[in-house]
Amino acid sequence: MLSLSKITMLAFSALLIPGLALADPYRVTIHTSKTKNSGTNSTIKVQFFGKKGNKRTKTPKYIVDPIGDSYENGQWDTDVLNIENLGRLYKMKLMSDGGGKKPGWLPKTIFVTNLKTGSRTDFGVNQWIGGKGDPRSLILKPSNQHQYSKKELKKQVLSSRKALQRNKKKKGGSSFSYSKALKYIKDTTDTINAVKDVYKP
Repeated sequence: MLSLSKITMLAFSALLIPGLALADPYRVTIHTSKTKNSGTNSTIKVQFFGKKGNKRTKTPKYIVDPIGDSYENGQWDTDVLNIENLGRLYKMKLMSDGGGKKPGWLPKTIFVTNLKTGSRTDFGVNQWIGGKGDPRSLILKPSNQHQYSKKELKKQVLSSRKALQRNKKKKGGSSFSYSKALKYIKDTTDTINAVKDVYKP
């Protein structure tokens, strides 16, 4: 078990990593359709496009890799990515490498939430991707946008923490790293508490 002094040192060290302190935790939740054989074993990537004032920005292509068996029929999968605040999301790119035994995939909806600002953007999909004859990428436009209140956002942050904790139990404690805890918390105090929760006996 980590001592409090080591946890504190980890927290401050992490916040000094170039770029990390400026990044916001974006929760990506993907709902796969309940249609038969709609799940996939392929590697899934996302890229987001945002607008802040007159400035348009885009992210690199991120692999969305929730812990456990992901993207099965009717399943909800959640991961959290560290991304510079993009402002209002106006589109995203969803990609599949078409690999694995079951490359064809039918995602239903994607919810993207900035856990720092409370801005949520929903993307409707309902289109096959990655299988034989299917496209390997889709450009998606928002179907809905929502702004969480501070009270609502607090609940969302807590639910994200619980979701990642459940993933930890599914896969085993060793796979839930300190960096995962850091992704959905905003300051040094929360970092210390979150790491203590992760490593408690």
